[in-house]
Amino acid sequence: MSDTGGSILQLSESQRETLQSFQEIASISDEYLCMQILQQNSWDLNLALSQFMGQGNEEAVPVPSSRSDGNVVRRANRNVDTSSGSQRATLSVANQAERERAATDAAPNGLFGLLFIPIRWLFQARPISLNPNQDTERFIDDYNMRVSPTHPNFHSGSYQSAVATAFERSKFLLVYLHSPLHEDTPRFCRGVLSAPGVVNYSNENLITWAGRVWDPEAYGLSTQLRATTFPFVALLVCQSSRSVQIADRIQGYVEENVLLERIQNSVNAFNSVINQNQLEQQRRYNNFFEFHGGL
Repeated sequence: MSDTGGSILQLSESQRETLQSFQEIASISDEYLCMQILQQNSWDLNLALSQFMGQGNEEAVPVPSSRSDGNVVRRANRNVDTSSGSQRATLSVANQAERERAATDAAPNGLFGLLFIPIRWLFQARPISLNPNQDTERFIDDYNMRVSPTHPNFHSGSYQSAVATAFERSKFLLVYLHSPLHEDTPRFCRGVLSAPGVVNYSNENLITWAGRVWDPEAYGLSTQLRATTFPFVALLVCQSSRSVQIADRIQGYVEENVLLERIQNSVNAFNSVINQNQLEQQRRYNNFFEFHGGL
C-alpha cells in the first residue's frame, strides 16, 4: 500500500524472516501492512498472528470462505482516485451473517492452535471476525485514548450495520480507515479529522464509520476499496442495507478545507441518488400497508 523499500532495508535478518513468515501464513502481499502489524506486536510472530486472525478473544475466530460475496460497489464518480478506471469492487456485506453461522467450532488457542494456522489458511481467503461490533468498539476506545477524543461520531457497530443505518436514515456513509503507524496519520487525525468544520458537517449530514486497517472487517474494506495509501477516506452512497456506491475516495494527507470540499461536492453530486432511494423506500412502505389493509 505504500513504498516500503527503505524501511524493509533497515530490518534485521531476523525481522525479515519474521515478515516473510507472517506474509506466507496470513496470505497478505502488502509488506507495509504486515510490517505495521508486526511492529504493533513488537515483532512477535505469534502475537501478530493471533491479533490479525482474531484469536485475542474467544469470540473472534477465522471463518472459511471459498468465494467472494456478491455485493457490488459501483464507482460512479469519474473523479474518484483509482488506478483501475471503471473497474468494480465487491464488498463483504451481504453474506457475513451466513459466514458467521458457518463457524461452529472455536479456534484453538495458544501455541498448539498456532501450529494449525498454516493449514487453516489453505482453506480460507481471509479471516472474518465473529464479533466485528466488538472490534469497532475496541478501536473507538483505543482511538479516544491514544489519538484524540474529538472526531466525528463514529458508528459504534460493524461496517455492515453502518451501511444499514445510513440506508435507513437516507444519509451518506463516510468511511475512515485508520493506519496507526503511517507517518501522516497523527497530524491528519488531530488536525483534520478533529477540526470543528469536519466534525460538525459529518455529524449533521453523514454516518461515519472508522476501523483500524488490520482488524478483519477494515482490512477487507481496504482491499475492496483499493486503498493504496493512508490516511484513507471514502464517501459511500448506500443503495440498500447491503450494497453501496462509491461517491469519492480520498487518499493520503489532505488539509481540512480540501477534505470538506471533496465531501461536500460529492454529497451535492449524489443527493439525487439519496433522494431517489428515499422515495423508493417510501413507495415500498406505502405498498406494504396498502397490501395489508392499512395495518
